[in-house]
Amino acid sequence: MMEQKNFANAEKLYNLLFSIPKNRILIPFTLGTLLLSTFKIQLIKLWLAVFLVQIVCIKIAKLHFNLRRSAFLSSLLVLMAFPFSLTFDTVVGIYFFFLLVMYFCSEIKKISSAASLIPFLFVEPKPETILIIAISFLLLLIFLRILDFNTGKVNSRKFVENFVLHWLTSKPDYLENLFEDWGETRNGRVRKISFGCVEVLTTDFHPGPFRNVGGARMVEALSQGNKVYLHSSTSHRWNPTSSNSVAKILKAAQTLELSEVYAGKPIFLENNRFEAFCFPFSKFKLIFVSGKEAIDDFEVRSKEVIIDCHNAYKSGYDVGEDELREIESLVKMAENLEFERVEVKSGFVKISASSESICNYLAAILLDYGEKYAIVIFDSNNIEKNFRKYVEEKFSEIGYTAIVTSTDNHAKTGIRTKTNYKPAGACEKDWEYVEKLVKECKKAELKETKVKFGEALVDVKVFGGIIDDSTMALKRSGTTIATFLAFNFLCILLSIALEVII
Repeated sequence: MMEQKNFANAEKLYNLLFSIPKNRILIPFTLGTLLLSTFKIQLIKLWLAVFLVQIVCIKIAKLHFNLRRSAFLSSLLVLMAFPFSLTFDTVVGIYFFFLLVMYFCSEIKKISSAASLIPFLFVEPKPETILIIAISFLLLLIFLRILDFNTGKVNSRKFVENFVLHWLTSKPDYLENLFEDWGETRNGRVRKISFGCVEVLTTDFHPGPFRNVGGARMVEALSQGNKVYLHSSTSHRWNPTSSNSVAKILKAAQTLELSEVYAGKPIFLENNRFEAFCFPFSKFKLIFVSGKEAIDDFEVRSKEVIIDCHNAYKSGYDVGEDELREIESLVKMAENLEFERVEVKSGFVKISASSESICNYLAAILLDYGEKYAIVIFDSNNIEKNFRKYVEEKFSEIGYTAIVTSTDNHAKTGIRTKTNYKPAGACEKDWEYVEKLVKECKKAELKETKVKFGEALVDVKVFGGIIDDSTMALKRSGTTIATFLAFNFLCILLSIALEVII
């Protein structure tokens, strides 16, 4: 959906300014830059001065750097300055770049900004340097003014500044405090189904936005021990804004009162683009919706428990209006189904797992109604379709009809979810985990079970209109990176012009 692309420009700006390579690249890059610097003492002095200022600012300005990042930035600046140093005997033209990085990467911005001028005054102590520094500060103020606009509740400058600090530190508070201010309170359902050996949790809330921010920690919180999480029919508008919101959801889940229900046999339904398994119970129906070719977040309201299996990954895919109508039609069919009571046996297997796509676990809820079913759960953001087919085939070999689903966990995604993660099946380790899971399920003993169900309503701060506001903000902020590059180029031209004229 469009909301998954929000603030893509902010993430591009981060990647441009604040990413560093791995050690196998960083070490030769740093050594090579230092070797290159031996051509001119000015460059050696610049590297050392920039490096030392960063180290000091880590302490006094809460610059969120370490030695690796400081060494990389020092080397990058020297590399940028190299042609100008050799040709025009000046390095101050790159000062704006250094100033911007120091500003965005520190908490005490006045100190880090003031400290940023020290290396350049040390290397080039002359009036032209002071002039370029003054111009750079003016351009910084202009740049921040351009970035400082509100769209609804969303302020782009606050978001970018806090996003950078979050990314550098992995501390969610920087963004969660903003989202708490900007979000809205919504009343949503928290539901629990107990099969004796396993508790299934699902909510109206969405496990996003990304990494460890807000609702992205919800799946882990609700999946401890013999519990699993199922992704409901919901969207990013229902992202909990903070850990406080997640704590409310968790408390509601822990204090739910459960009552016994009886089961009916599962029923399979399908139409052109989607299919569903309906597991009926006396007080509710558990409806799993899968995409035949593709599926992503959809919102269909129902008194039943609708699970968006999120199990057919397609790059850039959004659920359109026609497809949503198909899903609604399928759900309506399931809602109206009649069924007879049957006894059910259950078993449960859960294994810890972690890969580039799987966050914490994969699991299987094994159910025997006379016919055997396996609800296979990948703690991941989506599932490759061919991998899902493979999982279904492996479970078929041991006598189970598999319903394969993902939790839509965003703990390993960036802002641009559709391009920044790997769905389950994209990593070789995922296939190995399936072999292990199937092996354990083959040995599992299924026992007669009493099914219980409970639900509660909880008021939680969620994203709500932030999604729409940020979409509009994104349209207005398309010039941010272009402005940054233009200001850098302007400072370089001015420094060269001053050297030539003076």
